[in-house]
Amino acid sequence: MAMMGMGGASKTWAPHTDSDAYELVTPALQAQQSDVLRFYADISSGYLNVEYRRSTDAAWTYDNTYIVADSLFFIAPYTGIYQFRFTGSSVSVDDFIGFRLPAPDVALYEGRDDDNAKVFEENKGKRVNVTYDRVLSAQSQGYGSWTPMAYTICLPYEFRVSSLVAPGTVKLYQLSYIDQYYRQFIFTDVADVAEAGLPYLAVVERDSVSLNAYNVEMLAEPADGTDARTAVYDYEDMYFNELQTKVGEWLGTFRSIPSTEADNQQMYCVREDGTWACFQSGSEETPSNLDAFRGYFLVTASETGARSQAPRVPGEDVFKTIFQPSNSTSVDALESVVFHGDIPMTTTTGIESYSIQTIDADGATRYFDLQGRLLNDKPVKGLYIKDNKKVFDR
Repeated sequence: MAMMGMGGASKTWAPHTDSDAYELVTPALQAQQSDVLRFYADISSGYLNVEYRRSTDAAWTYDNTYIVADSLFFIAPYTGIYQFRFTGSSVSVDDFIGFRLPAPDVALYEGRDDDNAKVFEENKGKRVNVTYDRVLSAQSQGYGSWTPMAYTICLPYEFRVSSLVAPGTVKLYQLSYIDQYYRQFIFTDVADVAEAGLPYLAVVERDSVSLNAYNVEMLAEPADGTDARTAVYDYEDMYFNELQTKVGEWLGTFRSIPSTEADNQQMYCVREDGTWACFQSGSEETPSNLDAFRGYFLVTASETGARSQAPRVPGEDVFKTIFQPSNSTSVDALESVVFHGDIPMTTTTGIESYSIQTIDADGATRYFDLQGRLLNDKPVKGLYIKDNKKVFDR
């Protein structure tokens, strides 16, 4: 049997039947979304029913009925593991080509660095099916209403959203700029593929997202600062001087980072209220750790010519999250998102509250505070966005 339509000899499976009626059930086969399974149906005077089920399904799903001999095909509607059942009379099915036998299964777990390290060591560079016990969920408000939630991810394998998740469930963003005057982390939307080893901010708009993936290559280490894709630039130098001044790196980790290690660096992690603050140790009894497969911002020395100053005192210097769509002329409504942080950190007091204006596609203007609550009118003072430009009223 050929590997996912790449050519090669066809495959024959023996019918599973002891009667005149025809029945053939295939072994488990693996496919990516839109892969094609081809086969030949020899139908003399009868018919052929085709059914399938994925590894997550208990029942068979009807696909089609054929009454004429022909070369036929099935297009995978989802990425996953499939079985097929062919039933009928005066018929036979043969010459299967297109899907592959499943890759080995591996599992990654929250809080189990040693077990995960063994998976990396044994499967580096190999193609595997991955199950990961972390689930990202929006907050249900009942009656089909959801509050979006955001998480950082950095996975050791490619995660293709369009193949694995229902449309409209999750959006991916990368950290592109730091605006240190207004204390903002500015994220831009990216394509629907989370590349292996790179960090992302994943905003779940509804339902839940499983991070399992099929037939993906396993990496052992995330991208580091030598990878140009991790660079984060100064927003003011870009906006005023059209300069790309690097001020830090948007990185991820495949292992837990203890607070004692983070204390030696200027690492910024997202907090439960959606702001970003420099990672600090907790008490000796309850230290804070950054869990594996998360993203963080690492400050590097500002280059000559940067308009901004390096971030200030950890714990007293807090950045907000702002979304700036890369392919939109209006402000993304997700600026009103409610966040879920990756690590527990004490909320810093004395931070001025900000509000955000969103402009919908129909031109309607709405104002929100940082927690996503709709305001009755334009705020008297604070940060908001008007006509796709930032405005700060003191």
